[in-house]
Amino acid sequence: MDCGRRARFAFGNGGKGSNQAIGAARLGARCKLLAGVGADKFGDEAVQLWRAEGVDCSAVRQMVGTPTMAGIIILDAAGENRIITDPGANARLTGTDVETFAATWTSPGILLTQLEIPVETAARALAIGKARGLTTILNPAPGRALPKEILADVDIHDPGPEPGADWLAVSRTDKRRGIQGIALQV
Repeated sequence: MDCGRRARFAFGNGGKGSNQAIGAARLGARCKLLAGVGADKFGDEAVQLWRAEGVDCSAVRQMVGTPTMAGIIILDAAGENRIITDPGANARLTGTDVETFAATWTSPGILLTQLEIPVETAARALAIGKARGLTTILNPAPGRALPKEILADVDIHDPGPEPGADWLAVSRTDKRRGIQGIALQV
């Protein structure tokens, strides 16, 4: 069996929520992040990075006994990636965490969430955001089955670099459920 040897290993901070928060802050947006991190070296580094990038970390929960999310990205010979993740502390975020965090939300504003947290937690965030008049964006990655009710609270569906034709077909159907637009990444 060929193990596919590579000559390089690199470590870096990331995760969809982290990358999106940093990107928004770099573009000048006031950005607040709700995330779970472990009470470990990686959690400390993540919070330091977010603060250095101008992201408000007042809602980041540092949890004892649970590691910070970790992922391994493997590139094949064609440059396609495969990602394996352990959600760590993000898996412990709840609707109660969202409700506490939501007390600081004001309209107009944007709520962007993805599925590196439990689906139920993301759904609660979208419902509260929609009720408060925020523009709601869902990046449904990593991919999994979604309850259809969640789509009623999504203004913009950002499926990531999935095959566009499949998502365009879904978006026509889901517009009746409340989705106002779809973002395609290339």
